[in-house]
Amino acid sequence: RVFQKMMKGVVLLLFLASVSSHSISLTRAPHKIHSHVNEVAPWINKYRSVDGQATGNSFPLNGGVLTMGSYFVNMSVGTPGEYFNFLIDTGSSNLIIPSVNCPSCGANQVYDPRRSSSSSVMSCSEAPCTICSPPNYFGNTSKCVFGQPVCQSNQCGFGVTYGGGSSSVGAIGYFDRVCLGDICIQKENIEVVTRNDPPSQGPGSGDGLIGFAYQMNACNPSCTSVFFDDVVKQQRIPNLFSICITPSNGGVLDLGIVDPAKYTGVMQWTPIVSERWYNLQVLDVLIGGTSIGAPVYSYSITNDVIGSFVDSGTSVILFAPLVYQYVQNLLTTKFANLVGFGTFQNFFSGDCIEASIIDPAAYPAITFTIAGQNGQSFNLDVPAQSWLMKTPKNCYTLGFASVSGIGIVMGDLFMENFYIVHDKGNSRLGFAPLRPGSCQ
Repeated sequence: RVFQKMMKGVVLLLFLASVSSHSISLTRAPHKIHSHVNEVAPWINKYRSVDGQATGNSFPLNGGVLTMGSYFVNMSVGTPGEYFNFLIDTGSSNLIIPSVNCPSCGANQVYDPRRSSSSSVMSCSEAPCTICSPPNYFGNTSKCVFGQPVCQSNQCGFGVTYGGGSSSVGAIGYFDRVCLGDICIQKENIEVVTRNDPPSQGPGSGDGLIGFAYQMNACNPSCTSVFFDDVVKQQRIPNLFSICITPSNGGVLDLGIVDPAKYTGVMQWTPIVSERWYNLQVLDVLIGGTSIGAPVYSYSITNDVIGSFVDSGTSVILFAPLVYQYVQNLLTTKFANLVGFGTFQNFFSGDCIEASIIDPAAYPAITFTIAGQNGQSFNLDVPAQSWLMKTPKNCYTLGFASVSGIGIVMGDLFMENFYIVHDKGNSRLGFAPLRPGSCQ
């Protein structure tokens, strides 16, 4: 493990550059299971032509939800290239890799800049170290978002926190060659971790983390660029990526394309309401067709809540405490006849209930009502087969939990049901039902 993280209509896109097809195969990593019902485990998967065929960069992802947000892609760093498994995280924005000088990282693979002829340290006088606010920060690029840049021995320093401050890493900025398949950025900024708090207890499935969110989340305190943004600029691909994941067999990351072979029905679009995470407007949550009755502002961005967003780096579904209470109230009243919501055995008491007495097909779907475009709304259903998690101990536990400071974090248990388009160029998210067997 490198660090802990609790929380990260179809349009026709014409070619902007000539690109060959890319596909990278990955081996599946072993799982580490955390079975407590309300425990979110600490650490944990180019173009579309006018005829509708996906012809560009598609990358298989390794992992599964029981590793708590572990979907990895294999990437090379340095010259000659050394390969690392990077966690795909749409809820953060930095490119993080463990240093050879980080005993607390507990990583399988570590980065040693001395082994790379293309590596150079990020000095305090060069960008991005001198930049401490993103270009769109309230029209003010002179005010630092999260404090002044950190400098020590003419090396740019970074401090990145995760999960509302539940964990953090200290890092030194470097530049090096980074490649995802045949897509290479020759001088990409990377944060090389020298300190991990709390320390990892041993190596896990991944080595580093690659964030796909907005640049605001890459200000720690200096504002580095985001790897995907650099790919868009340098490779001239459309400013969007799509992702699908599966419960146990990894997934696929599509850069610059919307692949109609991976979904059914019509792509439904919702505006991105805040360009930091992939925030969207949730209007309601229903269980078995009945609204939980929570006020709509409990899902939104407020003075001390970061709202609702989609995050591949969070395994389960996270609810604000108020929303969680409404969910619990409805399940333990209207659905008290179902095993796990009555008085004898209760998921909300932390019980992991024997699989032989649970039939997920008898349990209701959790439905998220989303504000669509042009004043319309649409529903996204998460079946009980997703939100009831079967553990290797052959028992079921809840796949959602309560966390302060958010509205709803729609993690992997939500995402596994959909092909999701992150259309940054048009500031919108697209959702369509995942076509069975297509996400591989």
